[in-house]
Amino acid sequence: MSIEDSRLGTGGAIKKACQLVKNEVFYACNVDNLALDSKPDKLLDEATTGIAMLLAKPTLSYGKVRVDNGYVKNFEEKPRLSFYVNAGHYAMTKTLVSKLFPDVGDFEKTVLPALAKQNALRGIEYHGTWITIDTFNDYLSALSLFQ
Repeated sequence: MSIEDSRLGTGGAIKKACQLVKNEVFYACNVDNLALDSKPDKLLDEATTGIAMLLAKPTLSYGKVRVDNGYVKNFEEKPRLSFYVNAGHYAMTKTLVSKLFPDVGDFEKTVLPALAKQNALRGIEYHGTWITIDTFNDYLSALSLFQ
């Protein structure tokens, strides 16, 4: 178990915890993002030289309303959006983490954009059940799936 004495951010926390990892390629995920039927092996296979991240299409938290000439024409309840977002699941190498990750700070703001500019960040499209837990209601909804 890796315990932070002070807040290290996502990059610093992974860099610290990485010292306990035995394999060169390993899997990490944000605790507030669930990819229920994801297969980590696919990410691990793609991360042999760097980082692979899971990409998901989010679902809008609200219903979508189509309006024409001031009149509501129809509703679409909580549609899935057309673009991908970072789903918070990664496979990466210890070598890359030790070389590029900050001791303190978030790797999503520094490392991932730099790797993307170098065409060195693999994105794996995910079409399964992806749940984010950003609010108490999200937590209750996620909890109900496991009861």
